[in-house]
Amino acid sequence: MPASDKLVRWIDLITALLRRRYPVPFAELARDVPDYDHDGAPSEALQRMFERDKDELRRAGIAIETVAGPDGEPSTYRLRATAFYLPYLVLQNAARAPVRSSGAGYRELPTLALAPEDAAVLRRAAERVQALEEPALTADARGALRKLRYDLPELTEPAGAASTSRDASVFPALVDAIERGKQVTFTYHSMGRDATESRTVEPFGLVYVTGHWYLIARDVAVEGVRRFRTSRMQTVKVNTKAPATRDFIAPPDFDLKQYAQARQAWALGSGDETQITVRFHGADGDVMTARTIGAASDGFDAAHRTFAVRRRDVFLRWLLSFAGDAVPVHPPDIVQAWHTLVQQTLTAQPLTAEVA
Repeated sequence: MPASDKLVRWIDLITALLRRRYPVPFAELARDVPDYDHDGAPSEALQRMFERDKDELRRAGIAIETVAGPDGEPSTYRLRATAFYLPYLVLQNAARAPVRSSGAGYRELPTLALAPEDAAVLRRAAERVQALEEPALTADARGALRKLRYDLPELTEPAGAASTSRDASVFPALVDAIERGKQVTFTYHSMGRDATESRTVEPFGLVYVTGHWYLIARDVAVEGVRRFRTSRMQTVKVNTKAPATRDFIAPPDFDLKQYAQARQAWALGSGDETQITVRFHGADGDVMTARTIGAASDGFDAAHRTFAVRRRDVFLRWLLSFAGDAVPVHPPDIVQAWHTLVQQTLTAQPLTAEVA
């Protein structure tokens, strides 16, 4: 059975449980989950499928309860909304009511009141964690920021699209340069090298990715297309020579959409790209999601995916998080570095694997 079919069934099951505020038997749940309902009479085989789904969802952190009947035998099931959703966030003494969904499952949720200064600290902490670009933490930090932005828009508005740059003149200057095809010079702080230096670029477009605006431009010095976060730019100057004439023309094959996609931490940076082929085992949600990030691998079957990697050490640590369900098979130096990393992890040695 395709993993997508199981995912749909799980969503149907979770929805059926959340719609009810009381424990219900499997036969009642089956009416709302098409995969469990066979001509209106769920069979023992379908009951076993439900039990497997219930156990897998529990292992994923979804707290489905089994409630015993009058005879002491487990017979009904329940998923409390308070065990599934996070509480609504509000600011202490706020005049605005919390932003609530109208869904039935949300009505039982409590609110959590935060002092404005505490909420601001949480936002800054999540932004800093996200800036670390560590695969194991980035997704959680993004989730925390989405929660804060939804429940407390007045707190996080300054960090949104309207003011992602410290210098208010940066964004209008870049838009003007893009429209007129003029070169731009600015000072830029590179997180990878922790250095600030002058850059001259040919700006192709702006994209908004994971809460930040980026300029997509050809860096004249390195003769390559790069992404520059606008909030790290200062003293942006548009070329004033020949104002009615374009300084450049974007390549005919340039596609801004490909730069509007969120990038993994191991794909960032200015280092050379390495094409790494990985074999995936298993079909749980994390493995299937990871497979979709990579591209089809020439000469390999569908279980293999190829990734364009700039930060090899970060990529190998990401693979390590799959506990053997994602293993690099090419190129040989990456495979060797992987085995070294695994052995160091198993023996609790410092993770100092070098990748040439």
